[in-house]
Amino acid sequence: MALDATGLTIRRFPEIQSAMQIAIQQNINTGLSFDEDLILGQLVTILSSELANLEATTQAVYDAFDKDKAEGSSLDALAGLLGVPRLGASFTEGTTTFIGDDGASIPVGTILANPSTNDQFETTEDLS
Repeated sequence: MALDATGLTIRRFPEIQSAMQIAIQQNINTGLSFDEDLILGQLVTILSSELANLEATTQAVYDAFDKDKAEGSSLDALAGLLGVPRLGASFTEGTTTFIGDDGASIPVGTILANPSTNDQFETTEDLS
């Protein structure tokens, strides 16, 4: 993990695991094995996972102070620090194209869902 003029850079699990293995081999014994069925391999995996979680949490805390990345209560707190009110939730509006048989109708209240985000939308007019 590094914090410099360009921002925070965190490591992912594979990078941490590899760095830990290299450090152990350089400082203890170059012949050590990290096979997953050996206790040393299991310990390195557990510690690497915990460090990766810690670095990810550090990234989340860092992002909480970025107006473009903060979400939820972190965004509320950041808005309060900046002295600006956070806008409340608002409705989404858009146009949808339905393709089907002539004469088919789409009743008001029909629910549409975005398969990528699971966001749901409801029609506000009868369509025929």
